[in-house]
Amino acid sequence: EKFRPLDIERGETKIIFFLSRLDQYHRYKGLDYLLLSIKKIADKIPLKLYIGGEGELLNYYKEYVKTLGIEEYVFFLGYVDDNDLVKHYNLCDVFVLPSVSIVQEGFGLVALEAMACRKPVVVTDIVAVAEDVKNFNCGIVIKPKDVQELSKALAYLLTNEEENQQMAANAYNLVKEKYSWAKQAEAVEKEYIKAIE
Repeated sequence: EKFRPLDIERGETKIIFFLSRLDQYHRYKGLDYLLLSIKKIADKIPLKLYIGGEGELLNYYKEYVKTLGIEEYVFFLGYVDDNDLVKHYNLCDVFVLPSVSIVQEGFGLVALEAMACRKPVVVTDIVAVAEDVKNFNCGIVIKPKDVQELSKALAYLLTNEEENQQMAANAYNLVKEKYSWAKQAEAVEKEYIKAIE
């Protein structure tokens, strides 16, 4: 009920959304590689990258953006509360989770939240939800730390409206069918029943 499509008016500029704590521990989320990929495509596609999150590396990332010369394309939102979070998922054209550490990355819940808002996602193949993203055509799965592949995936989803919308619909349907709380409760209940028997 919380993460859902909203009817929000959007402009012409394409929007990429990334969300994470911006601290040393969460560097595995791959923001450095995302910024490099933005540098590759920003002068070819009218786009904005919105970065949600705060932490001790916020200033580091702001300086890195300046070093790359992409300040006009990158916007730091700081802490994003729940109401604004749903709005930002809905405003974006693609959500990206370019995680680089299989040891640190978990399930990739933020990708599911974006999918529940009817958005296609770009994730690396170490994110647990990546298999479903690939199998159900909900976005694009790439290798970690591959800036070239990441920039190509983002460019494709930002410039192919029909494919973007189809993947968005697939993502929304997948979340409804497989990842609702009711479906998860059923799955857990089945495991308990198996264990009891």
